[in-house]
Amino acid sequence: MTEIMKTDLAERIERLIAEARKRTVAAVNTTMVYTYAVGQPIFQTRSRKSSSLLTKSQKPQTLSAELHFTLNWSHYLKLMRIENPDERRFYEIEATENNWSLREL
Repeated sequence: MTEIMKTDLAERIERLIAEARKRTVAAVNTTMVYTYAVGQPIFQTRSRKSSSLLTKSQKPQTLSAELHFTLNWSHYLKLMRIENPDERRFYEIEATENNWSLREL
């Protein structure tokens, strides 16, 4: 194997490892949010809205199918302090789309 091929292979492996780490961190953060958010304003608000729209013949959907968390738990802790739901949603969208750190939020 030539030196150039070895370097290219090493760079591809490094990129794969870096991407795997990012996906792992995202999966752990999502799991933490689902785990810790039970009983918090995020679930209470959404579950109240969805249950009021159901007829007797419909079964409620599971919350995990309904909610998609894009930030980590620390971001949601900060967002839960915002009382106005529209303002809270605005900052959630901005933080997600602009990849804001907790400090930027």
